[in-house]
Amino acid sequence: MYLKEGWLKALVFFFLYLIVTGLFDNLGTISIYELIKTEHSSSLPKFVIVHNYILKPENLFFLLLSQSFQLLGLVLLLLVIKKVFHFNVLNWFKLNYNNYKNSIKSFLLGAITIFIIIIYLYLKGYILFEKFSFSIIRLTGYIFLFTIGAIIEETVFRGLILGNLKESINKYFALAVSSVLFVLIHLLNAGISLVSISNLFLAGLIMGVLFILFDNLWMPIGFHLSWNFFQGPVFGFNISGLKINGILKPIYVDNSIKYTGGDFGLEGSFLTTIVSLLFLLAIFFYYKNHKIKNQFV
Repeated sequence: MYLKEGWLKALVFFFLYLIVTGLFDNLGTISIYELIKTEHSSSLPKFVIVHNYILKPENLFFLLLSQSFQLLGLVLLLLVIKKVFHFNVLNWFKLNYNNYKNSIKSFLLGAITIFIIIIYLYLKGYILFEKFSFSIIRLTGYIFLFTIGAIIEETVFRGLILGNLKESINKYFALAVSSVLFVLIHLLNAGISLVSISNLFLAGLIMGVLFILFDNLWMPIGFHLSWNFFQGPVFGFNISGLKINGILKPIYVDNSIKYTGGDFGLEGSFLTTIVSLLFLLAIFFYYKNHKIKNQFV
């Protein structure tokens, strides 16, 4: 089956993703419930019981299991898309020397953006760090969790959606649409606010620009993974409302959304808005003065 228009393919793939994700979420919910039901006798729906259970930091294994079901669903979806629609998103996963080098750079860029925000908050006295707690098992679990999460979201929103939209509509508009869809899947997260919605949109733009510039998914995956890894497992902030047990535990001297992002995490901070805008401007001016093959600006 051939779909000629890029925007139509993006739309079809997005709804297929929602359907398949829903099915495998339910499969994961049933499986996890069977594992924990002896601990939880409740009249609440299975979904609510499992959702509340896996979001507790001490139940990282079950959250990782739930994420693994979503990855399995995505793999099945990609196989169907390749077979039925003759579209192979894996073309953007080629890992040659240049892509490997650039993915490392994007990982470092994600780390730098987090460190800038953390250092500012610390120097201004808005946060302190209470403890140092290192667990190699927990850290490894988080690495797998956020690697899977980054691969899923970047494959869908940058590969399937933006990758098709940019073939049929203006790249700037394609970026905006894919970023809005990226925001939509986070709207039910704990602690969501107008600031966090704006920052999620900007994050979608950043990772979309990285994808368009380098025509490869490892760039946005590297940035996405780095941002989540250092924000949560290292510095102990919530990630898009998800509570994390990090190596460090932040104490909020001023827990207003304006500075720390509140329950949503640093993605709810206006400092992240500023850093994200500066990052986008830096990319714009850098590639304006350095012509590359996949020129975007």
